[in-house]
Amino acid sequence: AYNLVGKIPHKQFIFSKLMLGKNATSDEIKSFKHLGYPYAFEPDADTGAAVLRLGENQTYRPEELVAFVLSYAKQIAENHAGGKAEIKDAVITVPAYFRETERRAMLSAASIAGLNVLSLMHEQTAFAFKYGFDKEAEFSVDEPTNIVFYNMGASSFKVSVVAFSRVVGKKNRTTGSMAVRGVAYDETLGGRNFAAVVTDMLIEHFEKTHPKASSPRTSAKAMGKLRKEAERIKDVLSANTQFQVGIEGVHEDRDIRMVIKRADFEERAS
Repeated sequence: AYNLVGKIPHKQFIFSKLMLGKNATSDEIKSFKHLGYPYAFEPDADTGAAVLRLGENQTYRPEELVAFVLSYAKQIAENHAGGKAEIKDAVITVPAYFRETERRAMLSAASIAGLNVLSLMHEQTAFAFKYGFDKEAEFSVDEPTNIVFYNMGASSFKVSVVAFSRVVGKKNRTTGSMAVRGVAYDETLGGRNFAAVVTDMLIEHFEKTHPKASSPRTSAKAMGKLRKEAERIKDVLSANTQFQVGIEGVHEDRDIRMVIKRADFEERAS
């Protein structure tokens, strides 16, 4: 979707999972406008839930958008399995902070996608389970191994502490065991916030360099192009001290040429 946000930004719905189970007036829905996404939300007439307006006669519920993603994942899984069998059952991960409304919305999305959900599992628990499965032989019977899982996602920040050990069973056979000791999270801090910092830096430079042009903020296509480039710049700066930016035809046939230093980015993001 990010590859098309600069061409058809109104039809590329990013972070649809965040819209699940949200009221049209919720802070989560308002954050899309604050971050510059050109989405038109309106309340459902019966429930007040957020609905996306796409054109005069077309709307999408968040469950439908997430269902598109799940259907694609289902297709990938079936192809990976050789395409000989249809996948009907699934375990789907959700953030630990998902409430009952969000969880029910996810189940509805899965149903639309033709999936029978066996369980909804916390994302951090799923990560820990995979880690424990791979590292089982390294754990001790006598003393648990405590591991911290740090996850800075696109829209939220999550940390969990999980204790791993091995338990002796029948015939002295050992099996892996894990216990989640604690989970903490920030629902509002994620990679998209850091990308927004880079986007602001690009816009400020454009407005300073081209004072006679209108602001890129007035153009959904320009904002989509800048947002896509900001994601790339953010990734490059994670491994480099600076980056030479060159974006052609950003807005009103004007370009951006500048150097962004990691130190400046970190200062703005702090």
